[in-house]
Amino acid sequence: MKDLQLYSAFAGVASPIVLAATTIVVAQQRPEYSHIRNTLSELGMVGAPNATWMNLAGIIPAGILVTLAAGAVHRAFGIGRFSKAGAVFLGFGGLSLAASALSPWRGAPMDFTTLTNVLHAILAMVGFASISIAPLLLSLHARRSATIQEWCVPSLVAAAGIATLAFWPSEERYLGVFQRAALGVFYLWLSSACIWAAKKRFRTHRSSHFLRRGDSTSCPNP
Repeated sequence: MKDLQLYSAFAGVASPIVLAATTIVVAQQRPEYSHIRNTLSELGMVGAPNATWMNLAGIIPAGILVTLAAGAVHRAFGIGRFSKAGAVFLGFGGLSLAASALSPWRGAPMDFTTLTNVLHAILAMVGFASISIAPLLLSLHARRSATIQEWCVPSLVAAAGIATLAFWPSEERYLGVFQRAALGVFYLWLSSACIWAAKKRFRTHRSSHFLRRGDSTSCPNP
């Protein structure tokens, strides 16, 4: 499908909007919830008010949209083993974060006595690790390409920022703000890359259109 790259780019831009909107709506129903202290998983934990909405309308679709965006990012960065690997990690990271909502947290925070909680934690950690590795690999690809070298440093900074904020051993009262900061850095990079990919697709489409018009109106040589 000729516009698949464009739809894929839109998915990457839509992902943070879907997640943020759902988080705000669901959190408003819980006066005790703190965006600084509490993680997104606590909005979707078993027994929490509107937890099903948080998981099915927020975390899962946001993760799937990230996976769909991997195609546009790969096409925009171009062919190469680092580009392909980066897209794979990006897609896998989105799926892992979405899957974490299929195994919602049960009971008190930091309670790893149930298999569900262990699985949730593993999927979340794999997801954050993957979305930090993806821009690192794409940075290595950009460094070796003269046409997209401007993406080398931003992608490298994004990779370092996501990994640091997601896995920094912060105090429990700041878990929410660190998680949101990691997602903020990731989504800033992903949205920028997807907007760039969409612009490239529009330019290619317009150039092809003008070429077709030129071919149809040109006179044959005698």
